[in-house]
Amino acid sequence: MRRGRGERGAEERGAALGRWNSYGTIAAMAGPLLGGLLIDAFGWRAVFVPLVAGAAFALFVVARAIPAEPLRRGSVDWPGQILMGAGLTLFLFYVSSRPLTGVSPLRDWRLGGAALVLLTTFVLRERRAAAPLVDLRILGYRSFTPASLCSGLRMLLFGGFGILIPLTLTEVYGLSPSTVGLILTGHYVFL
Repeated sequence: MRRGRGERGAEERGAALGRWNSYGTIAAMAGPLLGGLLIDAFGWRAVFVPLVAGAAFALFVVARAIPAEPLRRGSVDWPGQILMGAGLTLFLFYVSSRPLTGVSPLRDWRLGGAALVLLTTFVLRERRAAAPLVDLRILGYRSFTPASLCSGLRMLLFGGFGILIPLTLTEVYGLSPSTVGLILTGHYVFL
């Protein structure tokens, strides 16, 4: 019996998701150990070499595997991208302002206010844009908003732990980056 196109598509999606999850897990396990070894051997700047090489490889694969489509006039929301990028950058600066302004994090209201103005302008603009960067109507779907909030909270917590655990192990306990990488790799193996 011949399978329909929908069944084949579901199988292909399942296989792609399986590969994505496998590669992500392998990278999460190998990344901290490789990063720790690179830092111990060559200094903290060395961790950027694999990232740049990976980005170059990804650009090569995308350029070869994904067909290019000409951009239609108005198909890219450049003002939206600029507003969102600038707003999120200023928010990041607000969260970690001491190196920039000398003010404690979350206390430099100039950065926080500028981020709020840019992100509010972004939201107001996206509501009127013909081809918005973020279609805000998606927030009206009952299942989307709670699922996105839960996913965002999960990423925030895991990202925070991904920063706090290595920082605590190196700064408080004085462990070497290689040892911290080994501990984090073990953490992912047994998670």
